[in-house]
Amino acid sequence: MSERMDAGNLDETLARLDQLIENTQDVERIRSGLGMRLALSMARELQAGKPLGSETSALVAGWTERFGKDTVEIAVGVARQFLTRNEELLKDFGTRLGIKNPGDGNAS
Repeated sequence: MSERMDAGNLDETLARLDQLIENTQDVERIRSGLGMRLALSMARELQAGKPLGSETSALVAGWTERFGKDTVEIAVGVARQFLTRNEELLKDFGTRLGIKNPGDGNAS
């Protein structure tokens, strides 16, 4: 994760992602947004010293009901890539979601 992503900023970014996901109808943007949201939520779990999945498992279960298994499987793959190639993908997904500087709370 980027050094500039402190806990408060992370919470703001998660809230912004939730809002963007809620307001889009584009399946690819939803998948990208969910993937980024999952990766950042996992980072928050780690920052808090919680086991992975302690909060995100309920999040993913809710998404499966709402968006379907296929969309969630793709989002999990996106999250996996995001966690291993975060700087590169952060820019890409931020662009897709309309965030000029992902991670700093600014949107277009």
